[in-house]
Amino acid sequence: LLARATALADAFSMVGGKYKDYNDAVERAKRWLKETEPKVAKLCNEPIAAEPKLVEDQLNRAKALNNEIIANGKLIEDAKAAAANLLASLDANQMSRDERRAIEQTPVELQQRYDALRVMMAERCADLDSALVASQGVQDALANIANW
Repeated sequence: LLARATALADAFSMVGGKYKDYNDAVERAKRWLKETEPKVAKLCNEPIAAEPKLVEDQLNRAKALNNEIIANGKLIEDAKAAAANLLASLDANQMSRDERRAIEQTPVELQQRYDALRVMMAERCADLDSALVASQGVQDALANIANW
């Protein structure tokens, strides 16, 4: 009886630890997404400047944010791994379908939000890069006309 009680206590402790890891990973990812989504929206809604130097500044800010997004993809991966570890530690009979679905769905939703940010920033960087090339071409053409 004591051995069974000890085994149950160990199993409970293990599941509790994995749930804490899952919850912490999900909260870190959610907190980062909540902080980053407004930054991306602001940068993507900002009109593209007309001056090459200003476009270059916009592009540099967009690239920096894009790099931050790529670097923080690990938060999403950590949440997915923690969910998989938690689910693997639980017996299918120990939870309802709704509980299982909630654990499975949360990382999927985080991944969707992350992917949306990644796509928006990649498109914005491409747009700014094209605008920079075009504005530099116009500036060079005007300089040539002025020199002529």
